[in-house]
Amino acid sequence: MPYAQFALYSFIAMFLLVLAVILIVIIGQRYKNSRAPRLSVRAEVIKKRAQVTRHLHWAPSLPHSQKRVTYYVTFAIDGGQQLELWVRRQVYQQLKQNCRGTLTFQGTQYLDFQKAPRSR
Repeated sequence: MPYAQFALYSFIAMFLLVLAVILIVIIGQRYKNSRAPRLSVRAEVIKKRAQVTRHLHWAPSLPHSQKRVTYYVTFAIDGGQQLELWVRRQVYQQLKQNCRGTLTFQGTQYLDFQKAPRSR
């Protein structure tokens, strides 16, 4: 088998192997979350962060840059435990730091946060 053909088959095999591992991890995490109990606990928003990643793609003549932002919110659960969860942009924008309420989550999946009414 010529070297070029061997290199091509090796690249394809490695690509498929990496893709399979990624899919197994994603499916495994979703399965684990679906089996976890749905919990509602009193919590406070203590930290918000946005992680920006940039990808540079080369078109035939020009580079093309793509930006992706992933949003995380850290909650302090009554009892001292902290939990950082991925949230959608809209949720990230609505939640304010030091806001207290009821957090609902399942495994590592954010489901809802109901703000507690302000006491006067």
